[in-house]
Amino acid sequence: MILSIFFFQVNQTLKANGLFIINEFVGPNQFQWTDKQVEYALQLLMRIPQKYRKSIQNDGIKEAIGRSTIAMMNQVDPTEAIRSEDILPLLYSQFDILERRDFGGTLLNLILEDIAGNFTDAPDDLAVLKELFDVEQTLIRSGELSSDFTIIVARRRLS
Repeated sequence: MILSIFFFQVNQTLKANGLFIINEFVGPNQFQWTDKQVEYALQLLMRIPQKYRKSIQNDGIKEAIGRSTIAMMNQVDPTEAIRSEDILPLLYSQFDILERRDFGGTLLNLILEDIAGNFTDAPDDLAVLKELFDVEQTLIRSGELSSDFTIIVARRRLS
């Protein structure tokens, strides 16, 4: 309800040809990754050489993809991605979409959490990252997965 009211108010506040630009996480509510996401992310994680899977927060090696429970999410931050799945349908219902560019994060967000700091701009590091990016983009383009992040330029809908 609040998200719907927010979009309605933004729409009413914009001038006649006003634009609304949104750069947002639109994936699963409260990061409740799908089983398919977790499965693909784990498969890709295990293809990454161990030297890149060292945790930047402790001495461990990343070997799993976590999914917090709703209870854990509510304890840590009950507002985080609370209605992320509702953003696109509401945006499309209240604005004219001029441009939409999805930019993934569907797997990369899960895989690179706690290990992204191990990568540099060295050719070997970039080759590992490129493979991850390519697989994610292929799965999104095929429709197997959807993009969890998007940027949209929308115009005020005139009634």
